[in-house]
Amino acid sequence: MSRLRHSLGAHIRALQISRFTLFAFVEGKEIDPNFFGEVCRSVCGPRGLQYRVHRANEIPGSSGGKWKLIAFYRYARARKKLRSILNGKLSVLVFFLDKDVDDIRRKKCRSRHVIYTAHYDVENYVFRHGDFIRGVSAAASIDQHELSDHPVLGQNWAANAARRWKEWTALCLFSVLYTGGRAANYGNVSKVNAPQNGPVDRGLYQQHLTEARNASGMTQSQFDQAIARLESKVERYLATGTYDSVFKGKWYCTILEMDLRTAFQQTGQMQNVGMKATAALLATLDFNQPWAEHLTSPVGALLD
Repeated sequence: MSRLRHSLGAHIRALQISRFTLFAFVEGKEIDPNFFGEVCRSVCGPRGLQYRVHRANEIPGSSGGKWKLIAFYRYARARKKLRSILNGKLSVLVFFLDKDVDDIRRKKCRSRHVIYTAHYDVENYVFRHGDFIRGVSAAASIDQHELSDHPVLGQNWAANAARRWKEWTALCLFSVLYTGGRAANYGNVSKVNAPQNGPVDRGLYQQHLTEARNASGMTQSQFDQAIARLESKVERYLATGTYDSVFKGKWYCTILEMDLRTAFQQTGQMQNVGMKATAALLATLDFNQPWAEHLTSPVGALLD
């Protein structure tokens, strides 16, 4: 433990003596560095400040992801290094975390230096606020008009996709709240839709309901009430357009790729098209729009 603490201390010291003012720490390796880099750029650019984005795996230690960021945040907070001045040079640390369902679980860190996504994860922003038709058509080499005219792959595609997986979302939410993730969980794509971009298979759904009840230790009556309550909650999110709060953004990639393969079977540009579309959509985001203020405003407040 002493070696780890020393490494963390040395890491902070290296940040302080670098030329950067803002240091942003992010969970993921793929979308997060670019996405949150753009958040930082939109804030630091007008202020003439320099920033650096660090992935969780760049922090000393063996673990990764959200919990590593939280541990480093707590280390820096305890030593009053979240905002520090060394030889007249300001250093500010900010930690960007996926919300997941930490708000529902009441597990969010309360700090100006910890900024959670408004949605489940970063990918929700990409599919919600990116130019869907332009990005997906580029990734799949499909004419924009042909894509926008398709009955499934139109402008409301994301809402349609979330609705198709509403039962799986409720199951995952139940598992997080009542089984510690031992049953259906957010780490998996839907196991009740067959095919995964199709309707719910009621036999598979019943099977996973049984597994979830057994994992929870609830009576049948208790389980029925709990799952009904969560299904109603998910339905309300869908009805109000706030489904991205509980629908995992990374799931969009899987559903989109299957929809594209189904709709354009004769097109030969479908290898890894889901990931390609995610990257293309990321490039269409405008971080000066109101949707980004939830992320940019807290960063600006830290620097000001």
